[in-house]
Amino acid sequence: MPSRDHIARALAAAAIAVVVLTAILVVRRRGTTRDELPAADGGEVVGSGGSFPSCGAGLELVAGGACFAAAAGSPAGRPLLVYLHGLHTNVTLKDELERQARVARIGAARGFDVLAPRGLEGACERVPEMFCWPSNERVAERGAGAVAAWAPALAAARSRGATGPMYLLGFSNGGYFAALIATRALAPFAAITVAHGGPVEPVRAEGARSPMLLLMADDDAALGEMMRLDASLSREKWPHASRAREGGHALTEQDVTNAVTFFARVSTEGVPAMIARLSGHPPRAPVPETAESVASTRTSSSAEPPASAATPAAPSATAPLPEPAPASSDDVPATE
Repeated sequence: MPSRDHIARALAAAAIAVVVLTAILVVRRRGTTRDELPAADGGEVVGSGGSFPSCGAGLELVAGGACFAAAAGSPAGRPLLVYLHGLHTNVTLKDELERQARVARIGAARGFDVLAPRGLEGACERVPEMFCWPSNERVAERGAGAVAAWAPALAAARSRGATGPMYLLGFSNGGYFAALIATRALAPFAAITVAHGGPVEPVRAEGARSPMLLLMADDDAALGEMMRLDASLSREKWPHASRAREGGHALTEQDVTNAVTFFARVSTEGVPAMIARLSGHPPRAPVPETAESVASTRTSSSAEPPASAATPAAPSATAPLPEPAPASSDDVPATE
């Protein structure tokens, strides 16, 4: 007859087996959790609700981990719209893919190929798991390397027929980086749109002043930053235009349509005609900022905190836009 110790050990082993089996069944029913999301470097990103692709609808994954969409039915020599995303993690990637798809759909309808490079994981000092772009004075020196990393993706886009002029659209954190690219002349773009971002100080023209469009929103925490960028560009005698809309921090259909319209017509029509073609209204100055609101703005607008906060200045009148020199098919950013 088994002893009491033998019986106790048998019961304990049976209990452990039941717990293990139950855990296996629970995992199988629940699937992969959000804590198990892989890095967004291509393929599939798996979440608790299933899986979704790492490129937005209508785009394909190309070399360098970028996403690309071609304008259907257009001949080779098409212009290329490069889109820079805002801050996101693997958990919030789905929202970003929706914005990416919106840019691709509207851009392709106007004859633009669209290339959406992937940001740098861990480039944000505060949140290591974020994918983002250099967006403040402390990390501005990383900008050239981030642009150089696009070389394989740009080559893939050109091999698919996007050999015309290049245009740049940056949203939120990507808007800060777009402004940095423009002022530091990190890559040749025929025109640039900064949407709901801001400046990376010091704002100075180190190369060609390609025309810029600044897109703002009345209730966006980034409005003060965008007005400061507007004033800085005016001080630098940089040709640019500004439009605002109702609402908050988002990349809307209206924003993307305005950006694409600006890209398509600015080289031939200039700012006065462009203002009449763009929807929205002139920017309205926000409530004066305090030290606390400056910190809140940088957080809400998906930028890293600046090394020093500057007092926002009122925007000046927009200067006429010169005709930009088109970017040639050989204008690939240096990889040095």
